[in-house]
Amino acid sequence: MSYVFNILPELNLVSVRAHGRVTAEGLKELLVAYGTHPLARPGQNILHDLSRITDCTISDGQRVAIQTIVEPLFRTGRTERKLVMFTADGISNTFATAMCNGFWQDTRYVQPYVTTSHSTACALLGIPLQPFSAFHVQAA
Repeated sequence: MSYVFNILPELNLVSVRAHGRVTAEGLKELLVAYGTHPLARPGQNILHDLSRITDCTISDGQRVAIQTIVEPLFRTGRTERKLVMFTADGISNTFATAMCNGFWQDTRYVQPYVTTSHSTACALLGIPLQPFSAFHVQAA
């Protein structure tokens, strides 16, 4: 999985774009990169644009291993955050729904949402309605 992420402190937002095949290794790399980024803060909301993924290869065992990274990372500060996953088609929607049901549902302090609507994603996060690409002008 290739990804681009950018932290926008002024919006309390982490914007992530994923491309291609989503793998356990790619997801781990993304989580570690975010967790060690100097602008990462407890409670930052996350916009995860999954509209460009082509496949997902994460087994149940790999998901459990990833959970060991997710839990301490998102429990830090014990502050609620929203995770809005923007999807475009069956593949991205199936992946996002599986992540909500098998991954995020047991992660305290994370409220997951899945939407195919750009305006709904922005409204859920309380951010200005603008193209998602605008959040990656100076990507990390």
